[in-house]
Amino acid sequence: MLIDPGKLVPDLRNRSQVPQEQWRVPSSCPVAHLIPHRAPFKFIDRIEHFDRDAQLLVASYRVRKDASTFRGHFPQQPIFPGTLLIEAMGQAGACLASLFREDVEEGRPLLVRVHHALFLAPVYPDDTLVIEVGLLEGDNLRAITTARVHRRFDLCAIAILETHYVGR
Repeated sequence: MLIDPGKLVPDLRNRSQVPQEQWRVPSSCPVAHLIPHRAPFKFIDRIEHFDRDAQLLVASYRVRKDASTFRGHFPQQPIFPGTLLIEAMGQAGACLASLFREDVEEGRPLLVRVHHALFLAPVYPDDTLVIEVGLLEGDNLRAITTARVHRRFDLCAIAILETHYVGR
């Protein structure tokens, strides 16, 4: 096993959020250029912060109350599915890894493994999520990232994800 989740999970839970006043928005980095996902299955609205030295990316996503997901997922008390939180973390991780790849156009990112995931608080319609991802290791073929999703001061989910890049 490449990653020992037991050692990383306490760090993911306790790591402080990147303060918003320290966010540095990348100059030209549209999400559509970094990942192939499109509506209705794109869970990153924008990249808020990218720090190449720290290998860190912060993205945001507003959970739309009119999303079709809510019609069938606990319709009387809608909750955003945990699998879609994983997808959002995976998409943010793919954005981060793409910023380090030599040729962003070569290959598409596929989430191949969830090493570890915890869901800590529910996500509701109209929540605005902040997704932080850090690059643990990666090259032009794969990336392993840590990710956290929070809204305001609530930590909602954490995960360690592995993405591979495959030909088109």
